[in-house]
Amino acid sequence: MLHKRLEASARPLIFANRTGKPYLVTSINCLHRDVCAPKIGGKRSLIFPNHFVLHSLRHTMLTRLGKSGVDAFAMTRIAGHRSIVISQWYVHPSPEPMEQAFERLQLSAKSPEEES
Repeated sequence: MLHKRLEASARPLIFANRTGKPYLVTSINCLHRDVCAPKIGGKRSLIFPNHFVLHSLRHTMLTRLGKSGVDAFAMTRIAGHRSIVISQWYVHPSPEPMEQAFERLQLSAKSPEEES
């Protein structure tokens, strides 16, 4: 997935239509409607809440990556952010990972007796 993202980075558009041109707003609105309320038996059925937007999926993925311990540097590359500052919004370290970080630091430090 990352390789495809890097290959596509030469193109300025993140979402391009089949011809490589930008989608029209009306086309995006139709795609969004078809995803959120597809036609089932000739009638539209709402399968997502009214406030749902497709960008929510990206936000959810990045939030879950942050909660699982993925660092902001990796998330920056995955998301294609220009700055790590944006990716840091999704990283909310809980006390447990912070304690584990200090434990790793303590384990990697040698005591004065071990250095002799």
